Amino acid sequence: PRAFEILPADIIVTTQDASATYGDDQPEFTALILESDLQIGDTEADLFPQGLDISVPCTQCDVNGSPYMISAAAVINNISGNYNVTFDNSGLFTVSKFDLTVTVDDGAITYGDTGPFAFTVTSDPAALPYGELLDDVLGTISFTPSDGCKTDTVIAVSPEVQADNYNV
Repeated sequence: PRAFEILPADIIVTTQDASATYGDDQPEFTALILESDLQIGDTEADLFPQGLDISVPCTQCDVNGSPYMISAAAVINNISGNYNVTFDNSGLFTVSKFDLTVTVDDGAITYGDTGPFAFTVTSDPAALPYGELLDDVLGTISFTPSDGCKTDTVIAVSPEVQADNYNV
């Protein structure tokens, strides 16, 4: 009898793109393994008996760092010896801005008063993710016009800080 060697089959695990809005729970990240690359009826469970760990490098991902690389790895580095596995971590996790509605509360000024004016703004505090506060999101707010409404009857609200994670 002649000795022969059985070589492991090559297989690629490719992470898939995902997205969420700032403040949402992260989706369940996935990876693609082509069925045609699995041999003799093997399944993903046969290839990775302890499963796959698919993750991103943040738990409260913000818009500024987006997109984030999605990485896959075998749990406990337990891979079937029947395969040479390559992890293609090309999937990207994109975080989009949170839509925030801010309401300027009613207020009054006297004609000719030049201010400074102090109006208030509100938002549903439960709407802000990660326990953030409206003051932290908007920073200092300025109101215009500053001439006591001699030239305009509409008061515009301008946040000093336009938070990267929000569409205000």
